[in-house]
Amino acid sequence: MTRCGCGAALRAAEATRQVPILVLVQDSAQDRLVKALDLGINDYAVMPVDRNEIIARLPSQIRRKALQPTGSRARSSRAWPWRSPTG
Repeated sequence: MTRCGCGAALRAAEATRQVPILVLVQDSAQDRLVKALDLGINDYAVMPVDRNEIIARLPSQIRRKALQPTGSRARSSRAWPWRSPTG
């Protein structure tokens, strides 16, 4: 399974739909980052990344998810109709 496929699978499964997803990307991975954002990741960091940055981002995402109403739509091209599926 690809990394983007893994994120899509997490969003598709009811049990993991609300789990925050943080992706680490390389500078040159902008096209993959856009695809991952369309699939519903919550946040990203560019490598090399400082350990303290990751430690700070995770609780922030957990708090954000806790504040979202149940059943809110994941961030995807379906949720943003003005964004074309190809970018």
